[in-house]
Amino acid sequence: MRAVIYTRVSTKGQEDNFSIDAQERRCKAWLEGMFPESKVVEIYHEVGSGGSVDGRPIYQKMMQDMYEDKWDLLIFFKLDRLHRNMKNSADFFDTLREHSKLFVSVSENIDTTQPGGEMLYYMLMAFAQMERENIRLRVRMGMTEAKTAGIHLGRPPYGYNMVAETDDKGNRTSKGILEINPEEALVVQRIFSLYKAGYSISDLCYDLVIEGIKTRQGKPMWHRETIKKLLNREQLYRFGAVEIDGKIRNNVHPIILGDEEE
Repeated sequence: MRAVIYTRVSTKGQEDNFSIDAQERRCKAWLEGMFPESKVVEIYHEVGSGGSVDGRPIYQKMMQDMYEDKWDLLIFFKLDRLHRNMKNSADFFDTLREHSKLFVSVSENIDTTQPGGEMLYYMLMAFAQMERENIRLRVRMGMTEAKTAGIHLGRPPYGYNMVAETDDKGNRTSKGILEINPEEALVVQRIFSLYKAGYSISDLCYDLVIEGIKTRQGKPMWHRETIKKLLNREQLYRFGAVEIDGKIRNNVHPIILGDEEE
């Protein structure tokens, strides 16, 4: 039987237990124990590649070699070395089966050279996919709860600061709560007032430069995209609004555009 080994790490600094050499040793040990008469005809090492198989040239070479019937058995250390998405994994397995190829995942003890290996594979991938979906759901729920509580996720938009209250130990007690930045708020009001008066985005950039108003980073030049993003936040500035589960909720954050902007 012609065997090949596939190993992958995202970065060269990953822990030794999952290093290229460690993965190769485990795969070779499995092969020597189960099929000592088999020959390793190729070892595919993938380093520094992204999660998508399209960005993995070594993976692509391995698959091309399969299409050209250069190997019979693929051995790898763990399922997530190849795919982390159940659909992609299932498609991959179906492709191997169509070409009469076998595979072994050493860590999960999935061996399609033995009866039951295919069933175990699909079961493990189903559980893994379910867990990932649960994690994504928990993250979305957490973000929804944070937004509902008036917590801004990420850097504060122009016109706002993050409240910096701390407890006796120096820990922030109001993380994510926005408060108005008085100087930036005046700039926001000026921009919307001039825009309402008919100024184009280019006119607004020019006006800010002429008036000597600098960006948050202290730069004298304002870019069109910066102004566009600021104008697109009108719901936030005018109503303190935030989108929660596809619905706009007002009065979540402090309002900048009021009577002063009219």
